Amino acid sequence: MIAALQPVWPNYKELEVYKDGSHGLAPGASGFAGVPMIAIPVRMITENPSVWDLKYEVKTYRDIALELASEAQKTLDYTYEVFVGDDNLIRYPETMQRSEWHGNVYIYNRVFPVMSGAIPLAEAYEIFGIHSDSVKKIDAVNQAMIDFLVADMTFHAVNGAECVRYPYSDEAQEKNPEQSEDFTHGSFDSRDFQLFYQSGRYDFGERYVQAMANTLVEVLDKGKGEFAERLNGKGTAKKGTPISYDGYIWYAAYRPEVYDIIIDHVLKNNIALKDSRYDSYCLFEILKLKDSRGGTPKLIYSNSFDDESSLNDWIIEGPGQVAIENGQLRI
Repeated sequence: MIAALQPVWPNYKELEVYKDGSHGLAPGASGFAGVPMIAIPVRMITENPSVWDLKYEVKTYRDIALELASEAQKTLDYTYEVFVGDDNLIRYPETMQRSEWHGNVYIYNRVFPVMSGAIPLAEAYEIFGIHSDSVKKIDAVNQAMIDFLVADMTFHAVNGAECVRYPYSDEAQEKNPEQSEDFTHGSFDSRDFQLFYQSGRYDFGERYVQAMANTLVEVLDKGKGEFAERLNGKGTAKKGTPISYDGYIWYAAYRPEVYDIIIDHVLKNNIALKDSRYDSYCLFEILKLKDSRGGTPKLIYSNSFDDESSLNDWIIEGPGQVAIENGQLRI
């Protein structure tokens, strides 16, 4: 007999091992990923009441949604218990190995993913009309962390546009008041800024979004495909990966120049290439920006498919077959 396997979610209980063999908490963004992975399917079900009573195997989709929600809630409850204080801020617990961090507010790019990932869960609870206290807690922690971030922001004008910078973390700012967030983690943060802003649940208005878009164009962009290493414009960012920039893509809705500068960065550094072939993920993310330029995307690849050699640029995934017939590509 083969036993049924139940999914095991991260539930955010990661450990680090100290030199003496004891264990301590080592929270990180990877553990947080479990929340949106669960919460988004839950919201998809709740937003479609027509499927609530339909069954997958022996369970209704409503029952499945509630079961998944309870798993995501475990991660949140654990986070509240270990990391969240009476002020609703997420802080480093004393069980962390780095004693100099104890009591400080946690790095934004590590904690925002779990809380922004909880937004779909809050929305699902509201649709089902359940767990109002859990919804209030999600919103209270999110707003507290947002308020703390906003208080750390410094605004300044560059070429007539309002730009912004903020520190990597509470602890980093204590060491160096002039320190600012780096380019890659700014991309991580920007994914969450989008979710906070577009949810309409928080006091995180368009000013911050526009200022970040301006900062990307006026401060971070150094031209010729290069970006500054930090939001204050210092240094030069090293060659990255899609995660180094994909959080910035949505700012093209506020500054259309974002489309060009990200493409220049991706192509110059061959980020969109794998084994000398274009990576479909990178190209898809870039091409989504075409709407931000009034439907006139920048040409990054063309092929007339005049002969069989035209297929050399392409790898077909899956069972599909392609051929060139009379100058036409047939799939």
